[in-house]
This record gives sequence, C-alpha cells and structure tokens, in this order.
Amino acid sequence: MLDQKLGAGVGRRIVNIDIGGGLRPEILEKSSNNTSRMESYVQALQQSCPGLWDFNIITEFGQWSYFYSGYAYSKIEYALQRERCRVVYVHLGADFLLRDVYNKSPRGINFVPVGEAANRERTVTDIAGPLCFAGDYLMKSYLMPKLEEGDEILLLNTGSNAFGLWSRHCSRSVPMVVGVSQSKDELTILSQRFNPFVEKCHV
Repeated sequence: MLDQKLGAGVGRRIVNIDIGGGLRPEILEKSSNNTSRMESYVQALQQSCPGLWDFNIITEFGQWSYFYSGYAYSKIEYALQRERCRVVYVHLGADFLLRDVYNKSPRGINFVPVGEAANRERTVTDIAGPLCFAGDYLMKSYLMPKLEEGDEILLLNTGSNAFGLWSRHCSRSVPMVVGVSQSKDELTILSQRFNPFVEKCHV
C-alpha cells in the first residue's frame, strides 16, 4: 500500500497528500466530447496511482476554480483603423491582466461587445490597454465586431490572476468590484473604485 510505504520513511502514518495544481484553465476546458478535462485528469490519476485515494487529497487548482467566476467591464476609450486592423483601447491592460499581457499565451478570456455593437460586421481587431508602453495588448488579431469609441465590452473568464495582481503603474485607480448574485438577481458593491494618490476618486 502506498500509505504504508510513505509512512515507513517518516515513522508515522501520512494522512494528507498535496498534489499541487499547475494545469491552466485552457487545459482543463471541456474536451471534444463535452466532458470536463478535470474529470479526465481525475480518471487518469485513479488509473495510474490508485493508492492516492487512501489519503486526503489536497489540490491547488485555484486559477481553474475561480477563472470562470469573474468578468471585467470597460468602455472603448479610443478606436482607430491601422490598415486592415482595427485597434481599440480599453481601460484595463497589464495593470489588470499582468500575466496575460506579458506571457502572450491565451488563457481563454473572451471579449464580448455589449448591446448593438455585438451585431456589427466582424473585423480583425487588436485590443490595447491604457498603460504607457508598446506591449500593453490584451489580444492581437482577434476577430470580433467592429468597435467604436464609447462602445462597451465584457472580458469574460477573468476571475483569477486578474484583480488580485492589480498594479499601481502610472498611479491608476483601483477598479470597483461588484458581486453578482444570479439566484437573488441582485448586485452588491464589494469594493469602491479608489486611488490612494488623490484626495477624491469619482466612480
């Protein structure tokens, strides 16, 4: 038994095993047969190491657990055409999605126009953030409806490695956090927009 072999090395019975995490959300998305790859991962563990189930298994899939539970909202501040590519500037960039901007490996964040903008003709679009360096792009060559200044956009699947990594670059204000209860059909302001470097910060 695995628990006996491990316990023999330390002189007492081991009860818990932490197997960590490390699998990104896009790896654990649903597979072609519409089943969760997390389920497939568990089945593979059960087959390859059945002795694990003699312990209390602790995992660290925090990014996957919270990824789909959050979203961000922004207005389009600027929109311009560069040859065949539409470039739109939003109010969230590397200060909010630090890992996404610097890693350049898509995690499965969806950019969804709100309202009438969602029905426009699709075009190749670069989505740029507000920070003052050339690499502040959330996505490049993304096919989506043609956006104009003042349009609104939702960034779906931003519940992890986003607000928790907020950067104060350029002394930018920390965005408001709103809780959404689908069961109660209500919104709750969890944290007001604020900036510690200015006396008053208007929402």
